[in-house]
Amino acid sequence: MSWTKDHAMAITAAFESLNTAGIDWLVLRNHQGLPHINRSKDVDIGIEKLNFHRVEKLISDAVRFEGFDHMMIEDFHYIRCLTFFSIKGSMTKSLKIDLIDGFPFRGAHVFSFRQLYANAQLDGEFMIPNEIDDAVMLWCKPLVTGGIVKSSYLPEIKFAAKNEPCKFKVVLNSILTPFWADWSRSKILSDDIENMIDMKTDLRKSVWCRAFRNKPFFTLLNTIQHVIIELSRRMKRNDATFFAVVGPDGVGKTTFVNELLQNLADLQVKDKNNIIVQHFRPHIMPNINKLLTGQSEIISDFNNPHSAEPANSLSSLLRITYYWLDYHFGYWLKLRSQMIRGKTIIFDRYFYDFIVDPKRSRLSLPNWLPRLYLSMTPQPDLVFFLDTTADKIFTRKQELHPIEIERQLAVYRKLVAKDPTRFVRLDANQTIEEIVRLASREVVSRLYRPI
Repeated sequence: MSWTKDHAMAITAAFESLNTAGIDWLVLRNHQGLPHINRSKDVDIGIEKLNFHRVEKLISDAVRFEGFDHMMIEDFHYIRCLTFFSIKGSMTKSLKIDLIDGFPFRGAHVFSFRQLYANAQLDGEFMIPNEIDDAVMLWCKPLVTGGIVKSSYLPEIKFAAKNEPCKFKVVLNSILTPFWADWSRSKILSDDIENMIDMKTDLRKSVWCRAFRNKPFFTLLNTIQHVIIELSRRMKRNDATFFAVVGPDGVGKTTFVNELLQNLADLQVKDKNNIIVQHFRPHIMPNINKLLTGQSEIISDFNNPHSAEPANSLSSLLRITYYWLDYHFGYWLKLRSQMIRGKTIIFDRYFYDFIVDPKRSRLSLPNWLPRLYLSMTPQPDLVFFLDTTADKIFTRKQELHPIEIERQLAVYRKLVAKDPTRFVRLDANQTIEEIVRLASREVVSRLYRPI
């Protein structure tokens, strides 16, 4: 995500609103260059948890006047993630601001905001953690939460440990049990941080036990609350995490999906590997032919997807039922859990193909039956239909006759008319950049709530 003048103005307005309100706050990481430059994907603001909702209102009002007028909220135990969106101008932009009360871990409050703020130092126009607290968090947080210490952070960690050894030891002793505090410090001083990854489980136990020894009742209560909040959070996935792209072969779906993937990664402030492309169905169950014979189903004429003979009515019913089960169980057993963990799913084609192009799947059924199955199938948040003329599609790809392409387009258009809140019709005659830009605007305006 590129940081623009609009981002700088919005984050400046947010900071000013906090200062005007007289609220204690600090920037936790990647503060260098703010508000004019931001090299990370978001801005982490340290705030006391009891002020989360007040701060959310202040920041929302501030950024709304800078054009970021839609938002999404993700709520964790001691973290509230705010993502703001702007469709002002030619680009769709997002600004992610995380409100964090120190450094929590599964009910253990490793660093509280008050502890960090008491030791904080002024950096230009805002407060930041001092170098010792910052270095310990840079080392401890990724190891405890399951990641690895970034190589770019190693110089800061080693400098703090060697430059202020006594203070560094005091901070380590405050968050770890004595043995692991001494062991960790010796590894850091001997430049052996990289080999500590195997001890993550022990470090997690040490962090939690230390917090429990310091504040037993508070930590136990926090842990129970953490479990309840996590279970509740995992009951519902976020909006704008489930998309499908449809249209006749040759309309440009693959190119659009590839561009949309990159655009959604930027818009939702995610790494590209958190945007997953699925082809047609979840594939939790194998193709029927492979299931029965162990061999993939082969179309006799690759350039003619309708070359295979249609199955009889009973076989067609079994086929669509089998594939419907794949969509149903694939969503609940595979896709939904991925979306809850922060991934976004884009389908290149979806169940609608059984309605629009049943011959491709060798179906011979009355029209109402695939529609009935569709009504019982998990539906994407948005379905992007790429529309153009049959002649232009035939020019790009000669798999189907223009009359068949026109028939498919007509069926898609009826689906769009029947469910206009879910379907987005996009003119495939435009440049791919323009089509994706319009798609992104629809994602924001339809799926994220206005401020």
